[in-house]
Amino acid sequence: MKVLIIDDETRQGLPLQKLLKKEGYVTEYCSDPNEGLYQLKEISYDLLLLDLNMPKLDGFELLNQLRNLNINTPVIIISSRCGFNDKINGLNIGADDYLTKPYKFEELLARVKALLRRSKKQINSSIKVDDLIVDISKRSVTRNQKSINLTTREYNLLELFVLNIGKILTRQEILDNICDINYDKDNNIVDVYIAYLRKKVDKGSANKLIHTKRGAGYYLDIIS
Repeated sequence: MKVLIIDDETRQGLPLQKLLKKEGYVTEYCSDPNEGLYQLKEISYDLLLLDLNMPKLDGFELLNQLRNLNINTPVIIISSRCGFNDKINGLNIGADDYLTKPYKFEELLARVKALLRRSKKQINSSIKVDDLIVDISKRSVTRNQKSINLTTREYNLLELFVLNIGKILTRQEILDNICDINYDKDNNIVDVYIAYLRKKVDKGSANKLIHTKRGAGYYLDIIS
């Protein structure tokens, strides 16, 4: 799952990014709200954690612009503004949840998990491709009725494939979904994780599911 934090206070945003990464979330942090809005237009995120008190662009205005662009990324507002009207305004503009500072990380994490669970209900919780079954709600994978143990990054890559069956995903699209934005794009991490995934998902199966389209990218599909 890919999370974006927009908060101009680096002493709050960076530690939060670190904690979420430890929990297995691909997490990016942006201290400039205008840059954050640009990233939201260009990259698909599963969740936005948004501060309000930012001098360059107020969080309410950013959220309003986001919804006017029909970008429906789930949003949790995290703010020191604790007034009743602020909470109502945030929820009416399009936030999915509102958490006031200071807060316990455990509470934020519980809210993140709950919101992502609700978002996933719009997707079939279990996706079957040939004899491969990916249970998105449980983050579990089986093939030919045998459990496959994947690392967080391997699972994120496989989930990306099964949610885009038959679609060729470019290296950049894959990189954007399994790594944070600051990762060295010249690194061969995509090739490495494709190889890892093939070894765990396709090895020993006559019907290979992960394919390469030379010069274009990778895709998952059943090819007779």
